[in-house]
Amino acid sequence: MKNERLSLFIENGTTLLRRNWILLLSAGLIGILIAILITIKSITSGPVPELSLLSVNPSPPSFESIWSTELITISFTEPINPKTLDYSISPNIQTRPTFQASASNSFSVLPLSGWTENQAYTIVISKKLKAVSGTSLKKDISITFTRRAPEKLNAPNESYEEIN
Repeated sequence: MKNERLSLFIENGTTLLRRNWILLLSAGLIGILIAILITIKSITSGPVPELSLLSVNPSPPSFESIWSTELITISFTEPINPKTLDYSISPNIQTRPTFQASASNSFSVLPLSGWTENQAYTIVISKKLKAVSGTSLKKDISITFTRRAPEKLNAPNESYEEIN
């Protein structure tokens, strides 16, 4: 009796496999295909790039300028979305950000009343700033600088003699 049941079980299993082999093969191939696609996606997507500071011109911590309205140009690693720009300056001074179409990865800060000589200023750019691609700053950026006037040119002490 046990042998008959075992024999019947094996016979039914074999019949089931013969009838549904295409279905089982398809399910296995779909599983392999999904695993391949997940692997390809993780290889090609890589780490998400982040927006970061590229340069400040003139370079901090201080710059020499005879002009009190010298522009401070701040550049980033990607083109930025001007609508997301949020910055502050301390001590508080009225400024206007300017953007150039040819340099979409930067903006300049124009002081309306001028930078005070020998005064330290700090510009804080909010992490709300986004690149055109959608990436954003990981944290606020703080830039501190001081405007220094060039040393005055002194004429050497010379003596003149009048010739008659």
